[in-house]
Amino acid sequence: MEQKLENKAWYRFVKVTFIILFLSGLALIIFVAVDGNFPPYLDVNLDKTTIQCDYGNKSMFTAQEAGIYFQPDDITSDGVNLSDYQVERLLSRCNITAQGFLNILKIDKNARLTTINPIVEEIGGLKGFGNDFGLGVLILVVIAEIVRGVFLYIFSGHYPVPLVFKLLSKW
Repeated sequence: MEQKLENKAWYRFVKVTFIILFLSGLALIIFVAVDGNFPPYLDVNLDKTTIQCDYGNKSMFTAQEAGIYFQPDDITSDGVNLSDYQVERLLSRCNITAQGFLNILKIDKNARLTTINPIVEEIGGLKGFGNDFGLGVLILVVIAEIVRGVFLYIFSGHYPVPLVFKLLSKW
């Protein structure tokens, strides 16, 4: 049936349009994958960043669990720069009262209430590009195959053999 359609001008026009749309989708995937992954940037992995209470209940937890969010720019050689809100959350998480906090500072003005072990990771780059590009192409191919199958089913009356099977049968 596909051979009969091949002789019709409108069918060839639809095929060319399909190919142009497919290549446009591929170009869009490449653009989005490149734009989202280059240049790579550094980010703090809050699930792996651990915080150890040096006073209070001396518990250990992740920054994500404590609701503490910070960027690589907040990390200095002296530690992590935290806002007053974040310090309050840490005091609460470590069961340190305001009075207890003041008592600690009276004893040692340079006391660290917590030890934060920040884990900084590179996001993007070739690995991110490969993941985004691969997933995008997979989705594009599945959508294109569905559209192709529906179109041929409407005009030929039967669902065609998927292109993947045709390609694999030639090997």
